[in-house]
Amino acid sequence: MSQSGQKVKYPVSESQKENANVPQTGKTPTLPSGPPGRVVAVIAVGGRSLPVIAVHPQVKLLAATLNADDIAALAARQCYLPGSVLDREGPLPEKTRTRLLGRTISSGHHSVIEHNVFTFGIRGISRACSHQLVRHRIGFSYDQQSQRFVDFTRTEFIEIVVPPNILRRADMLAAFLQPVEASVRSYFALVSAGIAPEDARFTLPNAFETKLVVSANARALLHFFELRTCQRAQWEIRWLANLMLREVRRVAPGIFRFAGPTCVTEGICWERDGRDCPRLSRSGAEWRQRRVAWTAEEGLDVRESGTRADHGS
Repeated sequence: MSQSGQKVKYPVSESQKENANVPQTGKTPTLPSGPPGRVVAVIAVGGRSLPVIAVHPQVKLLAATLNADDIAALAARQCYLPGSVLDREGPLPEKTRTRLLGRTISSGHHSVIEHNVFTFGIRGISRACSHQLVRHRIGFSYDQQSQRFVDFTRTEFIEIVVPPNILRRADMLAAFLQPVEASVRSYFALVSAGIAPEDARFTLPNAFETKLVVSANARALLHFFELRTCQRAQWEIRWLANLMLREVRRVAPGIFRFAGPTCVTEGICWERDGRDCPRLSRSGAEWRQRRVAWTAEEGLDVRESGTRADHGS
């Protein structure tokens, strides 16, 4: 095993470095080429030397609803308009659009932004991270690289995700790589013996890199960003969420100026351990605990007093 720490020699395009703006027409987007990262090991397996590359998240917005801010503002306008938005000619004035989005989104009237959908290409995250990502179900659609149908013995390199606090320590990195190397060798041995990749994949670790195409509407994304850009979120999905947020703010700044953790957007931190968060003091937010609206013991009295809606049994 070699822990050279050398930079990987695969080409990195300018669009990859900059996370280029999304095309909002029928033009096919250019995807980043090659995994950016660091070679942390070289495994001799299957008669060849296979680099193991520690990668990091990459996000590119592949498609988005055209004029998302305008669509949301028009939807808001229709709610309060006696006539039809079809009677209007041309887009809303910027001042009107900003006012409508501010009033509706800040008041929790988020249905107006559900009309907007955003599609991301994602690479460089671990299977551990993707398991967190796909827990966001309502308003999201996912397609993920299949470990059943992709034969990783045919790849030119192995991509893994290494936590930064391990990557920066040589002794911890060596300990981290031991089971990774063992799992890769086992995978190659099983596939070479005729075991199907769908069964050989059981040896692969959570650190194994994965790729996805993800679509979500703006309302679902606001909720996602509220949870996952919080300082208390796990570091990898927080990194991913901030990259996604940067992308959508380029095409829908009016909607996503309201995106972020509640300490920033509401001035309130609801996290259980939020009092220990360094962002709390910097943001000037107030730490609170959620109040219990009612309890089972008092439920009957509350229902009878009319202070809680009775939705039936």
